[in-house]
Amino acid sequence: MKFKLAALGKFEIIRQAEVHRMNVEFVNLTDEDVSLAGEYFTPSCYQYDISNGLIAGNRSCLVEDQLFLDTPPEWTYEELLSYVARVKKVHKREFAFVSDYSEETGEGELELPRPYLHLDESVFFCGCVEYWNFGFFLTVLMQKVFIATMIDKSRPILVPICSSWQVTLLQSFFPETRFIFYDPAQVVSVVKATVIGWPGFGFHIGKDYLDYLRSAADAFEMDNGADRKRICFARQSGMYAKRLEMLKLLSVDSLKNGFTPLYPELVAPKRLAKMVRSSESILLDSGSALFNLVFSRSGLNAVLFESRKEFLLNHSRFLNSLAINAKVIFVDNKTDVKKLSWTVFMNGAG
Repeated sequence: MKFKLAALGKFEIIRQAEVHRMNVEFVNLTDEDVSLAGEYFTPSCYQYDISNGLIAGNRSCLVEDQLFLDTPPEWTYEELLSYVARVKKVHKREFAFVSDYSEETGEGELELPRPYLHLDESVFFCGCVEYWNFGFFLTVLMQKVFIATMIDKSRPILVPICSSWQVTLLQSFFPETRFIFYDPAQVVSVVKATVIGWPGFGFHIGKDYLDYLRSAADAFEMDNGADRKRICFARQSGMYAKRLEMLKLLSVDSLKNGFTPLYPELVAPKRLAKMVRSSESILLDSGSALFNLVFSRSGLNAVLFESRKEFLLNHSRFLNSLAINAKVIFVDNKTDVKKLSWTVFMNGAG
């Protein structure tokens, strides 16, 4: 099947682009590093309709011989070409169905697996990527699901699922929403679909979605032991030895100062949301556990240990969108963690 990469035609903006000012404290970072996170931009969210098309490869839609991607509608044709080439190189399974692709012309051949999943009813599609982790799922996919429910609560939402925890999260926070779950390797044939696109999100959480999650967490029943005012998110293992060393050094002092160690991957979503919601101070390591802070109360004191500068901007944007008191402490292999005192950690963090 031949195709030609195409820019979006008719689309509707449903959330305007915004500029945000960073309000996060940084420790052990140079002025140059911090300046990277001074001001940032979140692009507009948009929707567009497709009829009698195919949804393939997690974040692309094919109508006749034109392939549409979840990219900013303002992008030029050259930017679309560059995007496909970059994603295909870095994430080999993404756009793996595209072969004989020409960056010069945008033309190529599609090798789509059969049989197709055929849907006769109108659905929402919020996109997906094959390497969803907890953070991506919570901040991107579920945020698009929320936007879809604000448009039409009665229409089903098509969601590719890779793991059971994704189903649990969606059903916990959108209990009244009808989902159509499917294997992301499967091609879906739709009579009509509304695609919700919000590329280049930068991990920023919209206030309306944030309020929705926090209200949902407030409604969950509080069980015994879920009301902990101070939490230290712990890790059982990890690749970043310096951050793990930091948490181990903190463990004794954190217990002395009333912090409860918590392994978030071992806690059910509703209970975890309730524990974060009731907390006043949280210490945590960079990683997926960070994104549980969406459930926090306004004014929470949070300290994040980060060792990867390439994640500094995205993680800081996320913290900045939560209306909390956040501190980011940079820790790499050159850092003498023993010289970073408990006072440095806790100043302004509870």
